[in-house]
Amino acid sequence: MRLTAILGLLIAGWVAAVLILNWPVVAAPARLNLLFGEVNTHVGTVIIAVSGPLVAALLIYVGMLQSKALLESRKHAKALHAQRTLVDNAEASRIAALSATMHEEIAGLDQRLQRAIDALRGQVHDTERSIAAILGEMDDRFQRKRDDPP
Repeated sequence: MRLTAILGLLIAGWVAAVLILNWPVVAAPARLNLLFGEVNTHVGTVIIAVSGPLVAALLIYVGMLQSKALLESRKHAKALHAQRTLVDNAEASRIAALSATMHEEIAGLDQRLQRAIDALRGQVHDTERSIAAILGEMDDRFQRKRDDPP
């Protein structure tokens, strides 16, 4: 419990203990001067008549404070929710942008790889033709040497 609640309970307990211990005095009739007249009444009635409106005013004040705090809390919760939504949307857009950038990079790498493969195929074909030409030339030389009598 909060410190104010504990303090309030302690004070209320103290007041109740004082009233219980002094009940004969509280219940006894007394003559009270109210500045504009005198009244014969019980002291407890006077205590209730004076403290009742004070307690009611205090309860109304506490209720107003609680309602203000609740409204403020709800307002902050709505603002926090709006900020979370903005952050989530910004994060989603960043993820989408990152995904698009990665797809572009992968497509670029795929194109570079395809060009490298095509260049390598061209070099392999050139090497193949070169080897075929060399083999053909060697075959011609071999045929000439074989056809030529020694």
